[in-house]
Amino acid sequence: DELVQARRITEARFAAVFEHAAAGYLFFTPVGVTHCNPATLRLFGVDGPDQLLGRIPWFPPLSPERQADGQASRERALELMKQHTRSKERVQTCEWRFQRRDGSLVDTDVAVIALAWDEHPQFCAVIQDVTARLAAERDRDAAATLLGVRNDELQDTNSRLAAANAGLRRHGPRVVRPEHHV
Repeated sequence: DELVQARRITEARFAAVFEHAAAGYLFFTPVGVTHCNPATLRLFGVDGPDQLLGRIPWFPPLSPERQADGQASRERALELMKQHTRSKERVQTCEWRFQRRDGSLVDTDVAVIALAWDEHPQFCAVIQDVTARLAAERDRDAAATLLGVRNDELQDTNSRLAAANAGLRRHGPRVVRPEHHV
């Protein structure tokens, strides 16, 4: 029937997006990960979903002990979960630092979508790796700082040259004859 066919088409589209998305899709409940896509596996540097299932993404080993701002990951996660639950907003976004299986860190932008609020809460985290972007921003900021320092040095040199030129205009050039240096 048409309704069943339409549902199959919708499910096939969702499956294609889920499997081929660049962003990680991580489904979880308060007791851990229930499902994820291939991008999530790549993000965490794992071979299969069994290495993530049942783990809580916001706690070690999937997150470092501390976030980029120095706050303990557990504290920050609990704070965000409480805030999300109290607000009853469908989507909550945050920056989060995860930890890959090899111990390397990955900075991300995360949108946590509440799928169910009832006695069995369910969520989907859409995770975008922003590590390269943040590194580029740090490089840009360092270059801007260096440019500012060099600009200040050039302005100082320009001021000294302007003062020397003003002195030359007032007093004329000083001629030093070689015989005075003997």
